[in-house]
Amino acid sequence: MSTIYRCGSRGALAGVRRPHLHPVPAVADRLNAERHELAGAACTKADPEVFFDGTPGAIEVAKQICGGCPVRARCLRLALERGEAFGIFGGLTADERRRLRRKGVSAA
Repeated sequence: MSTIYRCGSRGALAGVRRPHLHPVPAVADRLNAERHELAGAACTKADPEVFFDGTPGAIEVAKQICGGCPVRARCLRLALERGEAFGIFGGLTADERRRLRRKGVSAA
């Protein structure tokens, strides 16, 4: 049974007519491993849009959600490894993560 990668308009398969039908095993396997590693994350019960809104109110709400998350450190480590350029991951904004990377800090 092959894994199916579902992506949004900005995903790896942007421009593909029906991306949900195209198996991308390497990407899907990596994403499944990350999902398993982040099982139990507090953000799974929240609206994903709040983590990418960018307004001060949404940033505060996202950080509050992350504040009590049991997998916050792992989420931050993955975001730093992947170089996430947008959104709140591990309780930090993209700018805060960039500052950490510049300082050479790891989330290990």
